[in-house]
Amino acid sequence: SAFRPLRKPAPARPSSDFAQVINLGELTTPADLMLRGPDTTHSVRFFIARDRLVRVADLKLRYRTAPGLIAAASHLVVTLNVTVVATLPVSTNPVASTDTTLTVPADLLKHENRLGFELIGHYSAQCEDPANASVWAQIDPTSTIELSGSRLSMTNDLASLPLPFYDAGGNKRPAVPIVFAATPSPEALQAAAIIASWFGALAAPRQIRFPVSLGTIPAGNAIV
Repeated sequence: SAFRPLRKPAPARPSSDFAQVINLGELTTPADLMLRGPDTTHSVRFFIARDRLVRVADLKLRYRTAPGLIAAASHLVVTLNVTVVATLPVSTNPVASTDTTLTVPADLLKHENRLGFELIGHYSAQCEDPANASVWAQIDPTSTIELSGSRLSMTNDLASLPLPFYDAGGNKRPAVPIVFAATPSPEALQAAAIIASWFGALAAPRQIRFPVSLGTIPAGNAIV
């Protein structure tokens, strides 16, 4: 339906439940998940849709570390939005990966999040070469973030834009339907192009589609 502001928006309320699995391999490249050097960091950015209230969050992590690291002085630090959520030991098997499940405090999660990894690695109690290639940790791209909670009914309020049409944590192939009552005038086409450009800038580099209808409003939300 057309997006109309209300005099006084009602608060969002629980509507249904949701479960979501976010794969780290879809958020970054395998090369970025390889930490090389004694004090190397990398962070992965991910979004949660604004209509989702997370109640349970688990990080199912699979990782490997270089053989020969001093276990008492080496570890992998995991952070969420700059807060340390775990300090993991180096793996004892140089071939097999280590699997662990970390329960993340749900109240740390926001719309935009950063999951960080820091390798603290030492191979000698004496002087070390910071460029030594024998110090590394690899985060398996099959590692996942598993979320569950409640889905909220969003308020009908223009202040919520770009919702309900676009949410960075929502559909990976978003579509924003645009409706013309009749054959559009040049001014109407210009207005539609401005709106499409704004949504395109918000979604970049994600592709966004703009299906067009004449005289008919499709199901769901549309811009008329």
